[in-house]
Amino acid sequence: MSKTSDLPAAFAAYTESLLGDDLWTAFDDACAEGKAPVSIRINRQKMSADDVAYYESTCERVPWCSEGFYLAERPRFTDDPRLHAGHYYVQEAASMFLDKVLRDVVDGPVALLDMCAAPGGKTTVALAALPKGSIVCAGEPDGLRAQILAENIQKWGAPNAFVAKAWPKEWARSKCTFDVVVCDVPCSGEGMFRKDPNARREWKADNVKQLQQTGRDILTEAWRCLRPGGILVYSTCTINTAENEENVAWAVDELGAEVVPVSVNPEWGILGSMSDVCPWQIYRFLPGATRTEGLFVAVMRKAPQALQGAPYMVARGGSFNKVVHEDITYLLPEALVAYYKRLARLNILTMGVPQHTIKGKDRLPCHALALSTTLSADDYPTVEVDEPTALNYLRREAITLPADAPRGYVLITHRGARLGFMKNLGNRANNCYPLQWRIKSPHSPH
Repeated sequence: MSKTSDLPAAFAAYTESLLGDDLWTAFDDACAEGKAPVSIRINRQKMSADDVAYYESTCERVPWCSEGFYLAERPRFTDDPRLHAGHYYVQEAASMFLDKVLRDVVDGPVALLDMCAAPGGKTTVALAALPKGSIVCAGEPDGLRAQILAENIQKWGAPNAFVAKAWPKEWARSKCTFDVVVCDVPCSGEGMFRKDPNARREWKADNVKQLQQTGRDILTEAWRCLRPGGILVYSTCTINTAENEENVAWAVDELGAEVVPVSVNPEWGILGSMSDVCPWQIYRFLPGATRTEGLFVAVMRKAPQALQGAPYMVARGGSFNKVVHEDITYLLPEALVAYYKRLARLNILTMGVPQHTIKGKDRLPCHALALSTTLSADDYPTVEVDEPTALNYLRREAITLPADAPRGYVLITHRGARLGFMKNLGNRANNCYPLQWRIKSPHSPH
C-alpha cells in the first residue's frame, strides 16, 4: 500500500489496482516526494529576444509546447515585475498540452470558447497557439475566479479575447457557435495530490460519481455551443476512469462524438486509456510517468452536417471596431464584434483592447491598455524605473517620478516591460495601478 500515508485509503486502493505495480510505484514515489515541477510559458509577443534566448539556453523545454520551460527551482514569482507585465505565465506543464492539440487540429482562423477557464492558463495557451485572425472567448461562473481570469487575460495582452462571468448554460443560451470548445471541467482533483494537501484531505469517494455527472452536464452545454464539424477538448485533473474514460464513452454514445487522435512522441511518457469502455486514443499525464501533475485530455469532433455551409461566424478580418460597453470604450477585432452583439447580456469583464473611461472632463486610460500588445511605443511617454521602484509601483505605493517626466499620463516600465500608468501632476504623481491587482505580500530583501 501507499508510502504516502496521507493519501485517502479508498483512492490508494482503487488507483493501485487501476495503474498496476510499476505505474503505481512511480506515482506513489512522486507523491511521497511532495515537490512539484515548476514550469512557465513565455509570451513571445512581449518577451525580449534576449530573455527568450536565456530560457532556451538554460532551461529544459516542455516537449509538447515550444513556449514552455521547466525551471530548476521555484523563484519568488511575485517579486518579478515581468510576471505582472505578462511576459510569461506560470503554468503546470501538462496543461500546456493544449498547445500541441490546437496546433495539430486547427489549420486556419477559428472562434474558440474556453468554457471553464479560470485562472486562465489554457485560455492564454489558445491565444498564443491559434492562427492569426482567431478569437478566444473565456468564461468562469465563480465571481472571484472570474476576476482572476480577467486579470490574467489582460496581463497577457492579446487583443482578440473576450472574458465573461458566465455559466456554461449561459453560453449555450446565447446561441453563439464556436469552432473549438475547451472544457477543463470541475473534478475530484486526484492529479493534484502531489502538490496540494488540501486536495487529499477533501477527496471523498462519493464525490466522484457526482462530479462524473457534472462533467456530463458541462459536455452537454458545450456540445450545444459547438458548430457541426467543430472540435471539443475535454480535460480533467483527476485520475479515475469514471470522470475520464467513462465520460468520453458517454459523449460518443449520447452526443455522437468522434474521438480525434493527436500525434505524440512515445518518449514523452503520456499514457493512454485505462478502461475497456474507451478504446480510443486519449491522453493521461501521470505524476511519476511524466514530469507533470495529473491531467486527462480527450479530443472529440462533432459530426458535420450533410449540407454544411460556412461556420455560423467565421473569424476573419484584421480591422478593429469601437464599442462602448458600460462606460468603457473598447476596440474589438472585426470578428469579435459579431460575438459581442450576441453575448452583450453576459456579465462581461473585459474584451478586445479596453481603451478608456470618462470621469468628469477626464478621459482615464484603462490599465489593460498599458499591457496590450497593440499599444505603440509612442502612444504614451515612458518612465523607466529600477526593480525596487517597480515593485513599489506594483504594491500601489507612492513613487516619485523624475523631475523631467512629462505631465499627464505616463507608462511605468522596468527593463522595457510595461507595468501600467501613472498620472504626473508635477508636484506629485498618482499611482493608477488597479487596487485589486496590487502585490499584497510584504517587501522581501534584495
